[in-house]
Amino acid sequence: FSTIVKAVHWGRSLYENIQRFIQFQLTINVSALTIAFLGPFFSIRPPFTVLQLLWINVIMDTFASIALCSEPPRPGLMKMPPKRKDESILSKSMIATIFTTSIFFVIVMMTLLFGMKHWGWFFTTGDEMSKVFGDLSLRQVSIFFTVYVFFQIWNQINCRSLSPEVSGLYGLFRNPSFLLIASLTLIGQILIITVGGPIFEVQRLTLFDWLVIAAATSSVLLFSEVVRLVRKSMSKQ
Repeated sequence: FSTIVKAVHWGRSLYENIQRFIQFQLTINVSALTIAFLGPFFSIRPPFTVLQLLWINVIMDTFASIALCSEPPRPGLMKMPPKRKDESILSKSMIATIFTTSIFFVIVMMTLLFGMKHWGWFFTTGDEMSKVFGDLSLRQVSIFFTVYVFFQIWNQINCRSLSPEVSGLYGLFRNPSFLLIASLTLIGQILIITVGGPIFEVQRLTLFDWLVIAAATSSVLLFSEVVRLVRKSMSKQ
């Protein structure tokens, strides 16, 4: 009997890990496609090269699957009611998270891109211009690319939670595999920006740039926690 209970426990855990991965994937896909779709309406071409998109895809498919599917079973999992055979793997909570987080990403990234192109954000005299994106400097392209990747690193933490009752930060340090994968993603991004050069159409960023980007993009954690609190309070009414 104990073996059956353990098998059901791990089966439920695997199901939730698949949900976490899908939630992360769809958030990236929805936000990236929306940015690419809206760009032409504002005469803006999102500055992603093929290799940059390939790296984002590696984060989406490989790193995220390992990180999110390595989550251990959470407490209280066996107290949950069984799933119906016709129940969608996309829960209402997941759809709400995907929708709200994607909107947040799109607003921030489009504002950043518009500011770079029309208001000269993060441009200084003497910056080398991009050969692929002639209206942006290499520094601007590097910052835009890094901001988007850092958003995904932070969002992996958010996707650990599948309900408004539990924070994505809960039990974070109990999963060393997740922390390792997130660290490898961060190191990979630093290497690409530092030594990628013409291959990735980027240039080196200063330590101050990295710190500002890390701090600014972590806002998605605060945003998600606020959304969870709002949804939790609404569900009690």
